Amino acid sequence: MSFEEIARKKTGNEAAKYILWSDYVDVGQGQRLFVLEWGKRGGKPFIELHGGPGQSFNESHVALFNGETDHVIFFDQRGCGESKPSAAALSEEETRIINTPFNIIEDIERLRELRFEKVNVAGGSWGSTLALLYAIKHPDRVASLQLWSLYLGTKEETDNLFADQTEDPDFPFVAAWERFIAMVPQHERGGRDGRANPRNVLEYYRRMVNSPDEVARRFSEEYAIYEFTLCAPDDPGRIEADVRSDANAISAARIELLYLSNDIFVPDNYILDNISKLKGITITTAQGLKDRCTLIKFARKFEEKLGRQCVIPVENAGHLRNDKKMAAVLKENMSRAPVPGEF
Repeated sequence: MSFEEIARKKTGNEAAKYILWSDYVDVGQGQRLFVLEWGKRGGKPFIELHGGPGQSFNESHVALFNGETDHVIFFDQRGCGESKPSAAALSEEETRIINTPFNIIEDIERLRELRFEKVNVAGGSWGSTLALLYAIKHPDRVASLQLWSLYLGTKEETDNLFADQTEDPDFPFVAAWERFIAMVPQHERGGRDGRANPRNVLEYYRRMVNSPDEVARRFSEEYAIYEFTLCAPDDPGRIEADVRSDANAISAARIELLYLSNDIFVPDNYILDNISKLKGITITTAQGLKDRCTLIKFARKFEEKLGRQCVIPVENAGHLRNDKKMAAVLKENMSRAPVPGEF
């Protein structure tokens, strides 16, 4: 696939007419980021941050913005998507050396310096985490934070992903959990009373996705299937087919599980403990009420610590930006983000 074809695939054919520029950007440590500049040059400035960690941006991210009014930088983070080298080609230790949130924060700052003095930062899930970490480090460069499916990177949130929730009568994904935990031998599960310890489950999957390719692929796919199920997408019947057709499944799982097993490389409650640095920034976060991946109770905790309303509950919506109800709210939020004259 040519470079132009990759860029068009990333935006979708209709939105491709707004591509301003696309290329690799060398950010050091042997890392070359795939970067796409899109929209109206000189328009409302955004940097969009994809989730994961380990996923990549695609046309569903681009669809949140208006090509007639917005000026957006999209990029695949280190080891992800079209960026080079892929984490699938690196050892876990090699990835650990060059891929931490603070590496990516500096990548964001480098990309911001290319085009913008001050910028609206948009991101969901892990993208929201990065947006908050970037704003804590560079608050004077952030006009607003447009977030969704907030993830604060706390141990409690991570444990929720790997916890046996089958005793919760409101947990709708019992069959998915049983499939997910069946991959973990009984003696690897830890825990008490037959219930698995979330950290044991996380560590076992981390080891398996760093195994030789055939094993790594199988565990990477099973991990992604369970995670996307918790996201409560509009069309759950597509999850397995989409995951199995994903060429980046191994690199995505390796990066994400490396981050989660290291508590995203920051102290627990780091974002909440540094929230005072965000006080002057406009912040909105949309939270789907069907989302079991990032629960709204954590966003409420952030809102309470921030000291002002910022959470938009979205009825009958899940975690993902392309959920129909979520997408509608996010597009509206982006349209209300400040323009340069309002900074």
